[in-house]
Amino acid sequence: MLTLLNTPDIVNKASAGLVLLAALVVAIHGKVKKKTATLEEVVTKSIAAGALPTAVVLMWGALDHTILSSFAQSLHIEFAAAGVALVYVSIKALTT
Repeated sequence: MLTLLNTPDIVNKASAGLVLLAALVVAIHGKVKKKTATLEEVVTKSIAAGALPTAVVLMWGALDHTILSSFAQSLHIEFAAAGVALVYVSIKALTT
């Protein structure tokens, strides 16, 4: 299982897939509840879902330092998206 996650391409595809899946789930949930989802709701849930594979890699990298060096060359955008999600969650928690 962990060797499957050891390829940056899998993490890239999983992130993109989760972003699309989250957007679809938010849209379908809105239709079922007969309530239109706001753009903020769709974007924040999609970014949070897309950051999950990167979060797994970061936690795994805390245990095995060689993992981060193999991912560092190809996951710049995913690391940035995870950082944006963390900043947003932190600011939201502090201001509400």
